[in-house]
Amino acid sequence: MDLGKGLKSLSEVQLRDLFQQSKSDLPTLMAINAELKTRRSEGAIDLQFEVAQQIVHLRKSSDEPVAQSLKPVGNWLNAFLLTRGLKRPDGRPLSRYRMTDEEYSDAKKILRLLARQGRLAVPDERAGRLFVAYCAEWFRREAASMFKEWNELAPDVFPSVPYQSKLKLTEFGLNYWRRDLIRMANQREFLLTLALEGGIPVHVITDQDRGWLNAYLRTVMRASVSDPSEDAIRLISFEEAYLLRQSYRHDLFIDACAELVHRVLYWRRTADTEAPQVDAVVYLDACHPHWRADLPVYVPKTESHEARILLNGLMNEPLTGLAVSGIQANRYLFLEKGEWIPALQIVADGHLRRDKLPGLAADSRYRAVPSGELSNFIADEFALFEPPVDDQRTWRVKPRLDLSRLLKGFAFKAPVTTTLTSGSTLYPMVWPHGEAIRSDILVFEAEEEKHGLRLRLVAQGSTSRAAKVLYALMPADWEVQADTPEAILEIEHVPNLKCRLVKTDGTLYLRSPDDPADLRYRVEAGKDERQAELRYLNPQWAGIESTDANLDILEGALDMRIGEDDKLRMPAAGELFWRRPGQAWQAVRDGSLKELGLVEVSWRDPKAGIQLERRCLGLLPGGASIRANMVEAKRGDVALVNLPGWKLSPRRPDLDIVDQHSEGFSVTFPGRPDYRLVGDLLPPIGRPLPVRITFRGRDAVIIKKDGAVVAPGETLDLASLRGTSALVPYRTSLQISRIGARTGSSCVTFEGEFALSARRSVIESMLAEAGHQDAQIELAFLGDSRPSVRLGRYRFDRPMQSAGLVDLPATRGTVVARMVCQPEEEHELTFDSEGPGYRAPAAAYGPTLIYMRDGPDVVSRPVVVDNKDRSFVRREGLITAVTEIDFKKRQGDITNVLSEMGSPAARPEDISYLVKHVVTLNGVPASAFDALARLAEVPVALVRVLLNTTDEASRQAVFALQNELPFLWLALPISAWRAAFGAEWAGLEAAFAHVETAERSNLIMSCLAGKAADLSTLDGSLAAVFARVGFNGPALSTEPSLQDIAQAYVRGQSEGESAETHLMALPDLSGKLAAKGFGLPSDISQLSFKDWGGLLAPAFLALSALEKLPLDTEAKSLVRRVMREDQNAKSPYVSPAFPHFLRFYGA
Repeated sequence: MDLGKGLKSLSEVQLRDLFQQSKSDLPTLMAINAELKTRRSEGAIDLQFEVAQQIVHLRKSSDEPVAQSLKPVGNWLNAFLLTRGLKRPDGRPLSRYRMTDEEYSDAKKILRLLARQGRLAVPDERAGRLFVAYCAEWFRREAASMFKEWNELAPDVFPSVPYQSKLKLTEFGLNYWRRDLIRMANQREFLLTLALEGGIPVHVITDQDRGWLNAYLRTVMRASVSDPSEDAIRLISFEEAYLLRQSYRHDLFIDACAELVHRVLYWRRTADTEAPQVDAVVYLDACHPHWRADLPVYVPKTESHEARILLNGLMNEPLTGLAVSGIQANRYLFLEKGEWIPALQIVADGHLRRDKLPGLAADSRYRAVPSGELSNFIADEFALFEPPVDDQRTWRVKPRLDLSRLLKGFAFKAPVTTTLTSGSTLYPMVWPHGEAIRSDILVFEAEEEKHGLRLRLVAQGSTSRAAKVLYALMPADWEVQADTPEAILEIEHVPNLKCRLVKTDGTLYLRSPDDPADLRYRVEAGKDERQAELRYLNPQWAGIESTDANLDILEGALDMRIGEDDKLRMPAAGELFWRRPGQAWQAVRDGSLKELGLVEVSWRDPKAGIQLERRCLGLLPGGASIRANMVEAKRGDVALVNLPGWKLSPRRPDLDIVDQHSEGFSVTFPGRPDYRLVGDLLPPIGRPLPVRITFRGRDAVIIKKDGAVVAPGETLDLASLRGTSALVPYRTSLQISRIGARTGSSCVTFEGEFALSARRSVIESMLAEAGHQDAQIELAFLGDSRPSVRLGRYRFDRPMQSAGLVDLPATRGTVVARMVCQPEEEHELTFDSEGPGYRAPAAAYGPTLIYMRDGPDVVSRPVVVDNKDRSFVRREGLITAVTEIDFKKRQGDITNVLSEMGSPAARPEDISYLVKHVVTLNGVPASAFDALARLAEVPVALVRVLLNTTDEASRQAVFALQNELPFLWLALPISAWRAAFGAEWAGLEAAFAHVETAERSNLIMSCLAGKAADLSTLDGSLAAVFARVGFNGPALSTEPSLQDIAQAYVRGQSEGESAETHLMALPDLSGKLAAKGFGLPSDISQLSFKDWGGLLAPAFLALSALEKLPLDTEAKSLVRRVMREDQNAKSPYVSPAFPHFLRFYGA
């Protein structure tokens, strides 16, 4: 190649770029210098001066380019092909060559050399061969998307290669590798071809924002279980390709997905066949170390968190039931007993980008507590948000409950809201994809499941979907037409939703009888999906609650854009219209709407003549708010802030409104004050906005969900915490304590409103500490002389039973039965009017618990009904023990079976029974079941149950038993952990008898070490326990000293991080340690335990674990309280300090 001739075609800018790349390449500099001599422009003369200086510098220093030692292109290509037994490319997609890390690194170095030599700016065929191979692999390994600009492709390698040169390099390379250039709409797609040749970028799969790709892979996997052959999977992959975004529907990409599913299913079957009780990834890494290289997706040798998501998601994803990975809310229509009902599924296992939660402190962990409508379906915290670590960009979200079931009856118009809590900090949020569904038209796709048909919401308003069949839910009085009569497959009435459900495989047109023909909606099945949505720019959500589920209330001017392909554009003419209800439609200019009051917005497709979406909005002036304060026992003031010309009209007719003025009024309540007052907000123009305002109390009060004030001395139940708040006019503290307990109180300091559900886990923990179900909690505002509000576990404390009938009211909730022998299922009961009461199902056998539910809460004490029939019972095992009729013998038999779990003779089915039992408690106290109540007395059985959990939700559920039963995991004897691990080892020895002895030991060690690593994520201090058992985790590069940990704890308490410490000092129990002859580490021995008694909590835990000093009631109360504080502290103390004390006392 004549470099000089090639340089003639380059501009001065390109020559300067080439000079910057080639400063150490003397031949290239000489060629550039020669070319610049022929040019007379001022820029060329300046550049030639710089080039000449660099030539002189190189000649003086005799600096030879380091990269000249690299293998040339030909050697790289020959080695690459020979390694795969080839003399020349065989035409396969480039991703199937599986380039190694070393080959990728060498290719990168050679390409940088070629760039300096000008062989990329002025391409040759050999350079093109390597260019194409490297670029395809770059997409596989490093691209976050398959569609980028050329300048985003490996910018560190190709910073300034001319565009035309890249096209020529691609042509040369594809010809050599015998691959075709993709053409679309008569255009050649060079960059897309390189991307698709790379297969599936690993980052595209692991990105939680691309749930559609994960859904596609899961769908293909589930459909391929019965026939996992390569041809069958490929056929299914193309049949289900409508689930992919249109821009990804290329044969190369679909083939890569089919290959991925085929290999994943192969390796899943291998693991399930050879080691069914072991984590598939752990087993394959130990016995089939090359299995990762077999996947068509790049998985780094050092497993990054992206790779871990990929492996755990695809290898362990259940192939039946609902999806369990991701962070989202899925809406469904579910057919039950002939009636369609709305349903919701919460998914809370994955990673969420930091920019999605800008208000969260990145150094604190948060707990997701249900609020709003969700609190009627989930009682307690359901997810944990772990903060980003080091340079990570995501929050790790873990489920705290089993969320795989549908929440049936969750209304479409209700948003999925939660409150993230950390200490007294509350951060309200709408769960991802959990916005209220307000469109008149909802579109669903069918999902088959074992109990019948389930429809998943996929779109609102007008839509086109590639699915062959769609279901459109529309108001009952709307008109429906189809492009052909055959397109309407079925119309079904849904009276409970006042709708009709239309099944179609063609095109539907849906219209309200009050709208003109051009405001119709269109639903198309079997068509490419429209990737567009109407978005608000920086919406300011007004702090005023709407009582209309169809209405959003915003403040400030509204700017709207159309989102398409991850970009925003201005609305085109004829796309956006607005009106006040009942008036004529007007065009929205430049996407901006400055009108105030109640308005409707219509988004249309002018070419198709259809309406895409309609929204109802309440628009307020910027900074608008309504402030309401009680000034006397029955009188309050209401002020309208930044709402000139607006008025508020309460709907309650018996109110006495006085002192009315332009900015508000005073109101007197003739009877019970209504702290959540419903009214109409009247704008200067147009119809009113239905709103609800909350009064801040003159005195500290507790307000129920319906706005009623809880009277002093009144007793509530746990279920009533849902929607109940404490309201205070000034900063104060609410003390939460168990009646009769001398220690262990909790306190929260706040101002304004505080949702009591945020403290539910603390309250349940206190109730559990009592060891019985009669305990009560006291809620008292500090400094308030009025009688305290009390809180018990049940609303109906002691239901009576007679002759198998349980006396519970027939209209206050849902009464259910749960068999002890099959504890994972609840059976709804019907009221027996002849009894009267409730009777266990005829099919029930053995002891059965009957209790009442109010949503997710159990509101009556479970009553045991037993027909005494034991014909079903086998002669041994836990089922035999729990069904023993004699109480004393039953307790003894249960303890004996649990004690055997420390030996290899333990029955796996007994452990599985306990795990399943705990995971499916669903609000029933663990102490209500004899087997679980006795668990706390047998530490080795507790550990065996924890070791046999299989996913994050089950681990969290079992670990949370310490909040319900009288034990603490860190206080369990290390000997119990050792015995449990020994029993697990013995069981795995038998399971892996077919594996050679040396490999078997390594495999078992890897398996148990993996379990230990998973459990350490529950509490990092467990790693210290596992180290004593023989499972050392990776050493921490900088473990903080005990002195630093203690000082951070003291500093946090001093700075007001925990109100508990300041208001209720922890007891100084150092005398107990001294009396038993136990000293303290020098790092903390000089601190004041009178002021900071919590410093001793990990000391008591360590001594208990080492079986040197059992935890008594006082020490256990101290430890529990400090651990509660740690849950929300910025500098947790017990977990990082525990290993230091364990080493100190165990030396």
